[in-house]
Formats: sequence, C-alpha cells, structure tokens
Amino acid sequence: MKRHFLLITAMLFSVASAFAQDCDYSGTTGELQWCLKDSTLTISGIGEMPDYSSDFSPWWEYRKDINTGVIETGVTTISGGAFGWCTNLTLIFIPNSVITIGYMAFHLCWNLTSVTIPSSVTTIGNGAFGECSSLTSITIPSSVTTIGNGAFSGCSSLTSINVESENNYYVSEDGVLFNKNKTTIIRYPQGKTGTTYVIPNSVTDIGSGAFSNCNSLIAVTIPNSVTTIGDIAFMGCSSLASIIIPSSVTTIGWNAFSSCSSLTSIDIESGNNNYSSENGVLFDKSKNTLIRCPGGKTGEFVIPSSVTTIEENAFSSCTSLTSITIPNSVTTIKSSAFWGCTSLTLITNLNPVPVEITPSVFYIINLSECTLQVPMGSVSDYQSADVWKEFNIVGINVGIENIKNSIIKIYPNPMAGFLRIESELRIESVVIYDISGKTQKVESRKSENTIDISHLPAGVYFVRLSTEAGEVTKKVLKE
Repeated sequence: MKRHFLLITAMLFSVASAFAQDCDYSGTTGELQWCLKDSTLTISGIGEMPDYSSDFSPWWEYRKDINTGVIETGVTTISGGAFGWCTNLTLIFIPNSVITIGYMAFHLCWNLTSVTIPSSVTTIGNGAFGECSSLTSITIPSSVTTIGNGAFSGCSSLTSINVESENNYYVSEDGVLFNKNKTTIIRYPQGKTGTTYVIPNSVTDIGSGAFSNCNSLIAVTIPNSVTTIGDIAFMGCSSLASIIIPSSVTTIGWNAFSSCSSLTSIDIESGNNNYSSENGVLFDKSKNTLIRCPGGKTGEFVIPSSVTTIEENAFSSCTSLTSITIPNSVTTIKSSAFWGCTSLTLITNLNPVPVEITPSVFYIINLSECTLQVPMGSVSDYQSADVWKEFNIVGINVGIENIKNSIIKIYPNPMAGFLRIESELRIESVVIYDISGKTQKVESRKSENTIDISHLPAGVYFVRLSTEAGEVTKKVLKE
C-alpha cells in the first residue's frame, strides 16, 4: 500500500513538473494550478480558487502581461480579485463548471470587451465586473440567482444588460436590469445613450448605484410607487439637471445625489412625510438636517436658521458655490460636508462657539485663501480651534438680522472701477478688503453711495457694510 501511495505521488509530481516546464511562470492556487504562457493565464484543476479579494494572487506581479484568461473545466469558482487589475485582459474563457464569479473578480479589467457567462453560474459577486470600461453588453443566464451590488458599476461603455427569459430572479427591459417582478431597478447601463428615462410604475426601490455615473441622463422621472432611493443611486450623473422626489419616498440613501455637477434643484413633493426642500436644497422634514445641496448650485447660499446638523457630504463637489452663511443654530458639521467646494472664498459662521470638525470637512479647499467671518468676540476662539484656525479669520459685529440681502444692493458686479450701494438702512461705514483679508479701503457713509475702487487691481474683493441693524458682506469681482 505504501509503495502504491508513493507511486501516485511521484506521478502527480511528474505531471506538475511537466506543466511548469511549459509555462513562462507557474504555481499553485489552493489545490489548483496556474500557468502564464505567452500572455495567456490558464487556471486548471478541480475545485475552488482561494479568495484574493483582500490579498494578492500568485500572478499579481504579472497581471499587466495577461491578455487572455482561460479557466479549464473542473474549476468551480473564479475567486474574489482573481483577475482584478489585469488591465490588458481582453478575453476570458469560462467553462460550465464555474458556479461563482467572486467579489471584484474582474475589477478594473479596462480592456475586457466580451464575457460569456455560462449557464452553470449562480452567483455574480459585488463589483465583479466593476470598471470594465470596454465591456459593451452582457447576458445574464437563467441559472443566476444572485447579482451583487456594483457588479457592473463603472462600465462606461455598457449599453445593455440582458437576462435570459427563463431566469426566475432577474429580468431586463430595454437593456435595464430589474429583479424578476420589477419592484427594484438594479442597474441602468452607464453607456446607454438616452437623455431621459421614466422609471416603471412597478418599481418601489431604486437600488444602490442604480444610475451612478450615467452621464447621458438629463432627466429621470421617479413614479409615486417608489419608497426607497438607495445609496449612491444617482452619484456622478453629471448631466442630470433637476429631479423631483415624490411624496411616497421614505428613505434616501447615503450620497444618493453626490457629484451631480449639473444638478441645480432637488425638489420634494409637499406631501412627503420624511423630507423637504427649500430653494432646491434637500432637508429632513423638520429642516433640522441639511442633507444635500445640489452640485450645480452657484453663488451664495444662506443655510436656514432651523438647521442644527450639516450632513456628511452635504455640499461636497459644489464647485460653483462662492459663499456660505452658517447660522448659530448649527452644532454639528459632519465629515466631508464642504469637500471639494473649490470656489468657496467666503464663509460666514455666526456661531460664537467653534463647532468641532475634522480636516475632511473642507478637504481640497485652500483654507488660507478663504475668508472666515465670525462674531467679533469669538475671533480668538476660532484662531485657536482645529481646522478653523487655518482660515483667514475676520471678526464682524453680529446685530439684529445680520444679513439683510433683500434690502441692500451692491452693483454692478462684476465691475470695472465704481460700486454703487443702495440700502433702506442707514450705512455707517464701508470696508473693502481683498481675498487675503487685508483692508483696501474704508469710508464712512450715511446714504446711497458710489465708491471709487478703480485704483485696486483686478480680483475678488469683499464689501462689508456696517448698518443700523448689523453687518452684511458681499463678494464682488473687479475686472
């Protein structure tokens, strides 16, 4: 018996040695073997591949040399991360023995143009084909019972996701992927060229990332049947101009409308019991939490005095916002709230006590070139507070109804050399300072005024008016 065992072991070693000799690089992956020969990676043997979703595969260092992948019959799992980051992979051959395509199995295979999923596959994992930007279409066989989140996210050329009619779990309509009874829209193909889309009335859930990065869409109609909008559902829809959320919606997921650079308005139907909107900005029903300012919002924005919490990513990537007024009611500013607001030059924070924040709140903003106005008596507190101290801090007198934009006009803007100020209030003084906070001109005024600043160089300036009711600051551009 011992001799028989040794003979079998010797035979297996001999086969493995011959296999290795015919490869440029080779080795084992669990109980399977791998061979890289002439840019073709072959996986052979019987059983599952080990999971590489949080580790490096044995062929990781050769991943950019792989143009073709061959999975031989007997392999049951294409594991997580197996072909991830194989950016030059153009073809993959999958046999009928494969049951599972794992988590991020083909993630970032940019040049993968075609995939045939065999009828043996039951599971397509999270992000399995994520960022396969050359993939144009895919067919889901009748055997598939599970498709993970983001399985086709970032597939910018994908125009159609088709499902075999015998599938009991999924269905497609006009290339759009749904669950079988069409109550959940799972994925609108990112490369689909239509500019408008009407979600079917059967849908109750807009799935996580269902429309993410669909850059051709200008308008999406959400029916009254929808109750849930998932996380990152419309993230990165750069052409989406406006959206109306019906009264039926009870849940809006994390970052559902982030990085929508053309979105100027998120409107909530008045009958909604969970959310509200004002000036196109999304709030909870009581307006205590500011959830999302649309990415296309421009100019100045004054946060309502009812707000106590500015949600995570609430203003992220609002690249055209130039000034923000934060009322003294705000006690919480969550991470990345103003991330990427690269045009922000003026923040007026009326809270006398600096709110504790993390550096991510103003990430990708040059704080030293952004003016922070705070109550006069709180300047030293802000100058010693983490993150806030990085701003160019200016103290202001906070009077009754500090901001009275409705009754003060400063024009023209942009201007060449003269500013005209009209106000229903008595103006006690005018101070003009540059973007660094340095005072450039001070004048005492009592009524309507024309102010000469023709001697100042072109650039951004702030005009601070002291009135009988308090102070107001406006940003102007000198050409």
